[in-house]
Amino acid sequence: MAQGERAFKYPLVELRHSDCSARRMTLAAARKRVESLLDGTGVHIDGDLPSDMQVRDGRLYARAIAHGSLGLGEAYMDGWWEADNLDEFLYRLLRAH
Repeated sequence: MAQGERAFKYPLVELRHSDCSARRMTLAAARKRVESLLDGTGVHIDGDLPSDMQVRDGRLYARAIAHGSLGLGEAYMDGWWEADNLDEFLYRLLRAH
């Protein structure tokens, strides 16, 4: 853990970040927030389409909320989520936002 960084723990999710509104969220609340951000994109969490994200680690939600697209990308690189068709996933996100 870096200097000045604190660990925040809540059910099933741990986030290390010095200033984050997500630190007080439960896993369910964090997931719901990410789902609301995905509304209108055509991307769903654990959906059946190849462009849907398959979440492998629940810490993804807090990381995406805390760090935005960088956190989402780093979580992908860490194997926390995947999409069978990553190009379509990104296209849908960029088209909607």
